Amino acid sequence: MLKSILESVINQPDRYNNKLWTYRLSGNMLEIMARPKYNQDPDLYRMAVIRSGQVLQAFYQQARLKNQRTMIQSFPNMEETSLVAVIRLLKPDEGAKSKTSDYFKNEQEPEESHPSMNPQTLIAIASHYGMFLHPLCTDSSDLPKQELIFSELSIDLAGRSCFGLCSTSDNPFIWLKTGYWFERIRQLSESNGSLSMPSIHDEISKEKRSGMCFMFEDCPFVQALVLS
Repeated sequence: MLKSILESVINQPDRYNNKLWTYRLSGNMLEIMARPKYNQDPDLYRMAVIRSGQVLQAFYQQARLKNQRTMIQSFPNMEETSLVAVIRLLKPDEGAKSKTSDYFKNEQEPEESHPSMNPQTLIAIASHYGMFLHPLCTDSSDLPKQELIFSELSIDLAGRSCFGLCSTSDNPFIWLKTGYWFERIRQLSESNGSLSMPSIHDEISKEKRSGMCFMFEDCPFVQALVLS
């Protein structure tokens, strides 16, 4: 069952970039791992963890649809970089003894509570994952630097609003939450055909992310650029 649920999730390689991560079945546990060859590259490792976060969020939702309860334990760290998370399906009598992180318990954020994919919706979901969504600063003195950054990233802002998905720290747990957030936005967009999916740019090097914090007020670390 673990493998069948995962396979139902990862049949979209462009969405989850299966080249960055892999999995291993060990008894009744499913391990999600960053591929070893990317562990020494900080930017690729970060993307492997973000995509793993997307997979974990999607797995949890698929398991719910199949009436399967899960225990998901995540423990990425910079010392033991390969293992990102372990998933186990719970038996009927295990509910009182085990729990899944509240980050996956989206019953408290039903689709009906988000009638449109507006900035307030994106901000609320970012807050759910312990992050912040800040609008682009409009200080005219910063415009040339902003334009240069967007040009280097091949991002066209014409007629669009830009936000920064910001965090107070920059580590593998934050990158997992970035993946949770990204996938949750996709799920909401797909569950309601009237919701427009924003354009999310998260494949940004640490150097470039560090150089764009001035673009968003009170933003120690930028995890992604969001265009709506």
